[in-house]
Amino acid sequence: MYVFVFNRPDDFPEIRHFLVMQDARYRLGVDAVDADFKDGLRAIVERRGVKAIFLGTRKCAHDFPCMTSFTRCPWHAAASPPVDLPHVR
Repeated sequence: MYVFVFNRPDDFPEIRHFLVMQDARYRLGVDAVDADFKDGLRAIVERRGVKAIFLGTRKCAHDFPCMTSFTRCPWHAAASPPVDLPHVR
């Protein structure tokens, strides 16, 4: 399994810490991609010959409407999580 994350300069330190801890705990070998979403996915496909990518996502996001079990948007298709976890505030 190939696991990757997009490095974003505006990520909270807690997010970076969580990713480092989970990578170490589960020995995932996370590849940190220094690109935005679209260019990063394109680079991964070209570099690794990937045919499909499964992304973790929330059911609702600030820039996307709440999804059903399978939602199409202009640049990808998303399968929503089977469990609707509330946001922690």
